Amino acid sequence: MIDLQRYTEKPFHWTARARQAAALLAEDFLTDNQIAKKVKTCRRTVATWKLHPEFAAEVAALAQKMGDRCARLAIARKHRRVAALDDRVRRLKRVIAGRAGNAAHRAAPGGDTGLLARKLKMIGSGENATVVEEFEVDGTLLRELREHEKQAAQELGQWVERKDLNVSEADIDALVEQELAGAADAGGQATLSGPPEGGEAVAPAP
Repeated sequence: MIDLQRYTEKPFHWTARARQAAALLAEDFLTDNQIAKKVKTCRRTVATWKLHPEFAAEVAALAQKMGDRCARLAIARKHRRVAALDDRVRRLKRVIAGRAGNAAHRAAPGGDTGLLARKLKMIGSGENATVVEEFEVDGTLLRELREHEKQAAQELGQWVERKDLNVSEADIDALVEQELAGAADAGGQATLSGPPEGGEAVAPAP
């Protein structure tokens, strides 16, 4: 058996296998047995290495470095995604601004908002065919803007999903009854929290 005290007091003997094992342990993807097979040693040897303070400290340091690197990469990816979203939103808003300044759009009601899309519609056929100009709110553009803004807010942790609370009148009545019953148990009588309109709050008879 290994003398644990003497083993831990001596400097750790670093080998290529030990360094590879430390890196794999820091990654924390494989079991000790899998790591032992990968570095061509036995599981007991890996377990023994883990008991040495110097080896354990190296594993912890490597894990910290990997965590910091992953965090930086995640932040960088998030930054690029948000920057791309911002760029597309700016371009979409340029479309709106361009429409708002266009004479044909401005002639239509609400055209100066830049939110209308111009469409040409043919009425009739043959010699009687007539091309009619129509304007309508550009729902596709507005949906894209809304989705971009939502995604940006989610990336930045500023988005909170709203949850509808469906509470029936029966539920409210039950809660009121519970409050009154609790007040009666605590003080011998139940009182309303405030007077009704045009009168005073009256405690129910015991």
